[in-house]
Amino acid sequence: HKNTPIIMVSAKKDDIDKIRGLGLGADDYMTKPFSPSELVARVKAHMARYDRLVGSNAQKNDIIEIRGIKIDKTARRVWVNGEERNFTTKEFDLLMMFVNNRGKAFPREKILEQVWEENYFGSDRVVDDTLRRLRKKMPNLSIKTIYGF
Repeated sequence: HKNTPIIMVSAKKDDIDKIRGLGLGADDYMTKPFSPSELVARVKAHMARYDRLVGSNAQKNDIIEIRGIKIDKTARRVWVNGEERNFTTKEFDLLMMFVNNRGKAFPREKILEQVWEENYFGSDRVVDDTLRRLRKKMPNLSIKTIYGF
């Protein structure tokens, strides 16, 4: 049901097998053995064609760039100075809460409510631990703690 290019790879070399594969919806058919570089070339060609045909109508990812940090909100990916960083779900959610609310201060309880949601029953220090990991992964990001708030 998707508009994704399909390359069928098979050991069957008969014309009837190729015709069936293409008839079932494959965009290309390769028989074993094949060169890995040929497979890469075919994938690149199909992806380029796909981007030309569908790319203009495809939904664009929501991307934010701040101080050397690039955040792809749609794909939930983050780059710091061009280097991709891996985040847990909660680290990414906490980052997005801060990015979407720049300049605002939040008490720990509000962060728990927004990021961990109201069904979280653990220690509220999970916010501190997650924030520590986030700061370590994102040295360019300035997240300040207001002691006593």
